[in-house]
Amino acid sequence: KKLDWAKVDPREAKVQMQPASKLARTPAGRTQFVIEMAQAGVISQDESRRLIEHPDMERALSLYTAAPAEFVSARMVDLGRVEASLLTVTSSDLQRRLHRVYAKNAGFIAIRLNDVAGMEHTFEWFGIARRAARRAEDPTVEAWVAGHICDACTCYGQSFAAGISAAQIAQTAGGSAPNAAAVF
Repeated sequence: KKLDWAKVDPREAKVQMQPASKLARTPAGRTQFVIEMAQAGVISQDESRRLIEHPDMERALSLYTAAPAEFVSARMVDLGRVEASLLTVTSSDLQRRLHRVYAKNAGFIAIRLNDVAGMEHTFEWFGIARRAARRAEDPTVEAWVAGHICDACTCYGQSFAAGISAAQIAQTAGGSAPNAAAVF
């Protein structure tokens, strides 16, 4: 809903403020808050899309700065909140965007596990990320996941064919549009 500011009487306008202590302090909490605001019609769909996808940078930056247990636990909380949101969201566009957030978080878990855990756990999480990227219908995220699978194949000394296959998927996932994962 767009607000026509010309029709608003400043004497009747009320500003809703919340104490800073009530605002979400984690990416998962902020994502949930944005979804609730979008569902209530407080913010537009375009604004909610931008705000939901923004925390990717924060998550990516903590990939190697946070302790593995702390990082993986935080991403698991994010995944739980996204799953809960998927149960209530009716917009197919918002559902695809939530699947994108899910894919990225699962991918971040797999990337971190690649450094500290066994191969089976790493590839299990890449599989989860790949399935969520497909549900998101986002070729860029699919390419991102495939590129990191290729990297994990080399780290674990997996078959050359599996690594090449993942690299080819990454290169073709974006179609004719250039994407960073194809270069990676």
